[in-house]
Amino acid sequence: MKNLPLILCAAAVLAALAFGFYFHRSATQAQAREATAAAKQVAAQRRADSLETELATAAQWAAADILHSAGIEAGKKADADEARIRATPAAGWADDSLARFLANPSGHHLHAPGAGR
Repeated sequence: MKNLPLILCAAAVLAALAFGFYFHRSATQAQAREATAAAKQVAAQRRADSLETELATAAQWAAADILHSAGIEAGKKADADEARIRATPAAGWADDSLARFLANPSGHHLHAPGAGR
């Protein structure tokens, strides 16, 4: 019985150490969970940024494709317009010659516009 206070004191110290270890372990696990959650959030943000970058790049390529196609169509239209414009003076010359002939049937004005007389 003389050692009872010593035994109780040792039991109290061991109990305090056990509780301290338990709470320390719980805190460490909570920190680990928080760190894991933060790492997952950072990874998700990186994936979102990567996806955003990929979408922006795809949108730029699509816009470039559309502009390229529009340029090709504009070039085709310009070529068609140029062909029409080149054909117009010949048609205009024929119309002009017919009008001159009808205005002056003697034929003195039947020459191409801009040609020497």
